[in-house]
Amino acid sequence: MPVDARVSLVYKYAQGQGVKRQQMKREYDFSKARRGPVVPAAPGKTRVTIRLDNDVIEHFQNIVDRAGGGNYQTMINAALREYIQGARLEAVVRRAVRKEVEAVKEALARTG
Repeated sequence: MPVDARVSLVYKYAQGQGVKRQQMKREYDFSKARRGPVVPAAPGKTRVTIRLDNDVIEHFQNIVDRAGGGNYQTMINAALREYIQGARLEAVVRRAVRKEVEAVKEALARTG
C-alpha cells in the first residue's frame, strides 16, 4: 500500500474518532529535544542491553508460546532471580554443613 494511502486511512480513522486532522509542518525544531525511552522504566527496574545466545532467547520464547502468552524477558528475569536465590541458599547450607562437620570432628577427637 502506498504511503499516501496509509496516511489517508489514518486520517479517516482519526476523523471517525473525533481527532483533529493536522497538516505536517515542513520543518520541526528538535534543538531542545531529549533522548530517552518513550515509556519510563517501572520503579526498581533498569533498562539494559545484554547479548544472549539465540537458543537461550528461543527457549524462553517457546515457553511463553506454549503458555499462551506472556513476556519472555520477565521469565528470564525470574530465572536469574531464582538462580541467585538458589546460589545464596546453597552457600548457607554449605556453611552450616561445614560447621557441623567441624563440630563432629572435634567431638570425635575429644573422645577418640
